[in-house]
Amino acid sequence: MEQPRVSITQPYVPRYRLPLLDRIISSLADKDVQARVFYASDTNAAGRARGDSEAPAWAEQVQGYSTATTLGVGTYRRLPDGWRRPDLLLTELAAGNGNAWASKFTRRPYVLIGHGKGYTNEESQASIRLEAEICKSARHVLTYVESGRREVIARTGLPTHRVSAFRNSTDTYELSRHVAAVTTQEVDQFRAEKHISPKARCALFIGALEAYKRIDLLSEAAEIVFRQDPEVHLIVGGDGPERAVIEQLCSKYVRRVTWLGRIETADVALAGRVSSFVVCPGRVGLLAVDSLALGLPLLTTNYRYHGPEIEYLASDRSLVVVAEDADELAGAWLQMKTSARRPSMRPPTIGDAASHIADVVLRQLGRA
Repeated sequence: MEQPRVSITQPYVPRYRLPLLDRIISSLADKDVQARVFYASDTNAAGRARGDSEAPAWAEQVQGYSTATTLGVGTYRRLPDGWRRPDLLLTELAAGNGNAWASKFTRRPYVLIGHGKGYTNEESQASIRLEAEICKSARHVLTYVESGRREVIARTGLPTHRVSAFRNSTDTYELSRHVAAVTTQEVDQFRAEKHISPKARCALFIGALEAYKRIDLLSEAAEIVFRQDPEVHLIVGGDGPERAVIEQLCSKYVRRVTWLGRIETADVALAGRVSSFVVCPGRVGLLAVDSLALGLPLLTTNYRYHGPEIEYLASDRSLVVVAEDADELAGAWLQMKTSARRPSMRPPTIGDAASHIADVVLRQLGRA
């Protein structure tokens, strides 16, 4: 009997997605199902711009065709022979996903995976209707978190068993393992090398230095805090278009700001052990998962476009949300020295997320 084939499409393969995709593909292989990821050459420009594009052995770059429409950019990826008509397509929940529409019109089986609603952007009514249409023909719809699942059901009228939330996550096991391995000597050495006073209470920002993270507001609030409290230090892990803002802050407040650039898991763990809390005034997405794995409270603002993962912290007292204002953020920042609570819940795991997705695929193939 020939092995079933599952084609998985992605705009590109970002570094943080490697563990999840690798586990999905491995889980399917254990059930004698072949799976490959296909991403388009033109949409991969986003990955190159961010510097986090990967090319694992199970992924293949293919020709992509993009068309600008009033709803945004529509993209179709030309899959190679043998994978163009797979037993199942696992593809993005997006109004402009040409591969999903092609499967819908040719009545080929497909599973959609995506947010389920617009968390990080405004949705047009036309886009909402189009996404609902491709959802209705999907064998199953996978959303990042539970609120996305509820929204898909409300918009489409699909039965509840055809929509599920896989609880999006980073590799929290790996991060937690690194955190547990950090020694007191390593913490002291880090402080000494970065000229951080033993008394300094460190705030940690980790993530892309993008405008939607409100790096400008982070800098403004930091200046207020630095003027009011000589024992406050800011550690920044990440890089991106807004790096000049951080560079300027470093120059102005020598030995009050430590910029680490782009950092790997072990570095995140060490920076987390040195820090007292995480701060991100703009979009909080998977950072919510990282803060849980680090065991650190999270300070943010009521920014309109947080990612769905902030939902994990909604009922946890370790999440502090203030107005999107420099003075308000600075005031809360100073109070975090005495009032911050560490997370009380366990983070979601990438293993559970991968198992959920693989189980859905296997059920559609009759191999569960």
